[in-house]
Amino acid sequence: MQASTIEETRQAILRQASKRLQDPVATIVLKEFQKPYFVVSGEVTQPGKIEMREKVTALQAIMLAGGMKETAKSSQIVVFRKINSDTAEVKANLSTVHQQISAICN
Repeated sequence: MQASTIEETRQAILRQASKRLQDPVATIVLKEFQKPYFVVSGEVTQPGKIEMREKVTALQAIMLAGGMKETAKSSQIVVFRKINSDTAEVKANLSTVHQQISAICN
């Protein structure tokens, strides 16, 4: 399903309704919205679902999850990013910044 704005949805409904009705009127009210989010799991202090308010890098996501635990292996970080209906896997090695993350989060 393609994402549409409220106005794009209203116009699509009006186009279809115009086939049977003369000068149709439609009002669309957004009742519920799934806010964009990402999930951080594994050896982080606070794993879970985090609301995405702006673009976030993998390092920022780890920091938002409270940083890595002492038992974390920064060389084994895996980032999964959904692109269209496929899933892409990107491996990231953040071992050089592990100490910086710990210092910032503690």
